[in-house]
Amino acid sequence: MEEETPTYPSFAPWDITPTTFTQLLSLYPATLKESYKRKLVAVAARKHRKHPERLNREDPVFDRQTSEYVKLDEWRYSTLPRVLREREEGKKDIKEKKKDAMHLKQEESYDSLFMHKEELVQLMEWKLKHGRYRPALAGMIKTNKPDVVRKTTCEAFKAFLDRPPIRETLDETFPKKSQDILMKPLRAVGTATASLILAVATEGKKNEIPFYSDDMYWWLCLDLFPGSEKNRYNYKKATKRTRDDGRLDVKYNMEEYRELYEEVFKLRDRLNNDDSNRQFSCADVERVAYVLRNFDVSGFPNAAEILLQYQVTVDEARKEFEQNKRGKKKSRDDDESEEEFILGVEPSESKKRKAGFGETGRGKKKKKI
Repeated sequence: MEEETPTYPSFAPWDITPTTFTQLLSLYPATLKESYKRKLVAVAARKHRKHPERLNREDPVFDRQTSEYVKLDEWRYSTLPRVLREREEGKKDIKEKKKDAMHLKQEESYDSLFMHKEELVQLMEWKLKHGRYRPALAGMIKTNKPDVVRKTTCEAFKAFLDRPPIRETLDETFPKKSQDILMKPLRAVGTATASLILAVATEGKKNEIPFYSDDMYWWLCLDLFPGSEKNRYNYKKATKRTRDDGRLDVKYNMEEYRELYEEVFKLRDRLNNDDSNRQFSCADVERVAYVLRNFDVSGFPNAAEILLQYQVTVDEARKEFEQNKRGKKKSRDDDESEEEFILGVEPSESKKRKAGFGETGRGKKKKKI
C-alpha cells in the first residue's frame, strides 16, 4: 500500500486562510531574529573567507546587533506610525514639542502631516537592513535638507486620497501623485522608498498603502512561496524576474508597484471579508511575506518537509520549462522547412560545415615556411 503524501496548509495568496495567515504572522518576531542573525553571520563569513576557522558563529556581537535591529523594527511598525498619527491629530507630547522647537524654523509651520529628516534617515536604515543593503543610499538620504524633507512629505501626504479602495477605482486610490511628489526633490527616494514613507503614514487609514518590498513581490506577484503548486505555470515569468543568485531582478518602477498594489488589495479584500472578523493591515501582509521568504527559520510546523516538497515542484517546473523551450525551437525549424517545400523553393543550406571540409583545405591557414 502506497504511503499517502501529507497535505500542508496553502500559502497561496488566492487560497490562504485567515487561520494560516495569523499563524504565519505570529512567527514574524522569531523569524526576524533568526534571519537577521543569519545575515550577520553570512557577512562575517565573507570577511573570513581566507581563514574561516577564525569566525566565531556564537560571538555575542551577533546577538547584540540582532537585538538592536529588533528594536528598530519595532520602531518602524509601531512607534513611527503612532507618532505620525498623533502628529496629524495635533496630539503632541513634550518630546514631540521639543522636536518641533528644535527642528522647525521660526517662520515654518504646517497645517498637515509631515515627516522629519531624522525619521526619514532612520526609516531608510530599517529598509536597508531589512532587505538588501545598499550603502550608497544610506549616505545619499542624509544629504536631503531637513526643511525640504518636511515640505515634500507634507505635500505628498496632502495629495494622498484616503478613500476605501474598490476594484473599480484602484487607479484613483493608487498613490501615484504622492509617489511622484516624494521622488522628484528627495535624493535616494525611489518608488520603493516612497511607498515605505506612505506605508508608515497611512497605517490604519481607509486606503492603506503597501510597501514595495521584495518579499511581497515574490509572494504576491510571482506566486513564489513554499509549497507552491503553481510554479510550473509561472516559472517563465519568475525566471525573468530573478537573478542567477536568487535575488529579485526588477526595475522598481511605477508599473510594478501598481501590480503589487492591486495584489495586496485582492488579498486583504478576501481575508478581511471572511467570517473570522479579523482585519489584516498592509503591514501584516508585509510581515507574513517576510516569514514566507525566510520560511526555513520560521519555526512553522513541518517547514523542512514543505520546503523539500516545494523544491521538487520547482525542479519539475525547470525541466518542463527547458523541454518546452527545446520543443518550440525544433517545431520552428520544422515549420520553416515545410514552408520552403510548399513554396517550391530550394531548401536553405545549413550553416554547419559540410563533410569533407577538412579534405578541401578551405579555411585552413597555410603554414609559413
